[in-house]
Amino acid sequence: MSKNKLYAVFFIMVATGTAAVYFVSSGYYPIAVVNGKFISERAFADDYAVASLYYRNFLKTYQSSSSTPETLTPEQIQKSVLTGLIENILIDSGARKETGGDIDGLVKEKIDRAASGPDMEQAVKALYGLNIEDFKEEILAPQAKRDILTGSLFLKGEKIDDWLAAAKKSSRVLIFSGKFYWDGESVASH
Repeated sequence: MSKNKLYAVFFIMVATGTAAVYFVSSGYYPIAVVNGKFISERAFADDYAVASLYYRNFLKTYQSSSSTPETLTPEQIQKSVLTGLIENILIDSGARKETGGDIDGLVKEKIDRAASGPDMEQAVKALYGLNIEDFKEEILAPQAKRDILTGSLFLKGEKIDDWLAAAKKSSRVLIFSGKFYWDGESVASH
C-alpha cells in the first residue's frame, strides 16, 4: 500500500473515531427502539429534565396546601418519561395512519391555537424551563397528535385507551438499559 493510501486510511479512522466520540458524548445514541424508530439518550435526558422541573414546580404548589401528593422518585419519573416517549411514537404512527399521513397541517393548526395565549412564553419558561419553540415541539405536538387520534377513533366508536393498550402489546419495543425493560404495557425496573 502506498504512503498516501495509508495516510488516507489513518485520517478516515481518526475522523470516524472523533465523530463517534462526539455523537456518544452528545447523547445521539439509541436507548430504545419502538417498531424501528429510535429514542435517543439526548431526547430522554431532555424530557427527563423538563419532567423533573415540572414535578418540582408541582410539589412547590402543593407545599402550601393541606393535601400533599405522593412523592415520586427519580426512577419513577424516568420510567414515566420513557413510557411517554414510547407512547408518543405509537400515537404518532397511529395518527398518521388514521389521517392518511396528512397530519402535519392539523398538528400545526392545533399548536398555533394552543400557544397563542397572552404571556404564554413566560408561563412556559417558568413551569417547564423551555422556550416556546421547544415547548411546541416537546409538549404541544405530541398532545395534538393524541387529540387527533382520539377524535378519529371516537368517530369510529373506539377509545384511545383501548387502542393504545393494543398498540403497546403488538409493538416491538427494545430498551437498551440494564435498569429498565418493556413489560408490554409500560417501562418497568429490573
